[in-house]
Amino acid sequence: MQVSKPQTKTLNQRQTEAHIVKPAELIDIREISDGLTLVDKRIYNLLLANAWDNIREPVLHPIRLHELRSSNQDNARPRDSLRRLMKAVIAFDVVEDGIKREVLTQLLGPCKLDQNPQGLAYYTFPEPIRVALEHSSVFARLRRDLLCQFRSKYALSLYEMVQKRVNLSFKTSDDFTIEELRQKLGVEKGKYQKLCDLQTRVLKPAVAEVNGLSDVTCSIESILEDRKAVGLRLTWRKKTTDETVKNAQTPPKPVADKAARSAGPVLRIVGNATGAEETPKPTKRLRELNTRECEQLKKTFFGYDIYYFYTEFQDWLERTGGEIPKNPAAAFTNWLKNYYKITGPRQG
Repeated sequence: MQVSKPQTKTLNQRQTEAHIVKPAELIDIREISDGLTLVDKRIYNLLLANAWDNIREPVLHPIRLHELRSSNQDNARPRDSLRRLMKAVIAFDVVEDGIKREVLTQLLGPCKLDQNPQGLAYYTFPEPIRVALEHSSVFARLRRDLLCQFRSKYALSLYEMVQKRVNLSFKTSDDFTIEELRQKLGVEKGKYQKLCDLQTRVLKPAVAEVNGLSDVTCSIESILEDRKAVGLRLTWRKKTTDETVKNAQTPPKPVADKAARSAGPVLRIVGNATGAEETPKPTKRLRELNTRECEQLKKTFFGYDIYYFYTEFQDWLERTGGEIPKNPAAAFTNWLKNYYKITGPRQG
């Protein structure tokens, strides 16, 4: 008798410096309440990764507030994001005892926030989310370096949806009702009610961003019956090696149209280009610091926001035309020592 292969539990996967593991139950959600921003979605992914090792427990998970901000020098934005995430209501489907049910819950539970700039945020996940993650066996691996490159929250949501599906062996498309896909992408109620507006302002720019930035390519097409759109079909595939190389060598071009800018940047779709255009050479980026390097730097430069200064170091290299060092951690340490000699340790 053939024994079926047991499913891999999502919580058995490890978060890494390069990728964030996100359960499918928190990707194919339907946003019931409006108001989430691109920053909110990014921060939620960081909260998931930070709490991963004991996310199933009803405990407060600590994280430094400055780790949730980008280049901002205050914690106002992550504080606002945490408040919006606590108010956000979502829906997702589960099967319990053979019965399919819709689960309604908040994205984030109660939080506690320190008042000092270098303080901690403590947060929890609601019980329905913890229970769903306990039984989850489908997930996506999201590239950390891409999460901060998307300029549209619709594109980030679409990227997550595609990453969840791209490794399926015998499936390359999914069909949705128009309203269902609107909710999964987080389109606000009352916005872009006409399909043509939805295509122009949301779907096409999101598809272009995902195709231009990631190592997958996707498309969204209308499903027609009697010449009337009754749904939308999402298709996907991994890029070939040649497409990936070409994509890295050809940065997307921003659009000048004001309306297009308001919907997010439209990026050139790799594989659909008809001619080679001359584009600036892409800027090389420093690799991320690993956990050991970050902890050592925090000890050496007490009170400093290492992540913020590492971004400043990258900007300094670009301004001065410096080469990417073979050992970024050592080069960054020497660079920061000059600043540290003047200012000394900061008070937390």
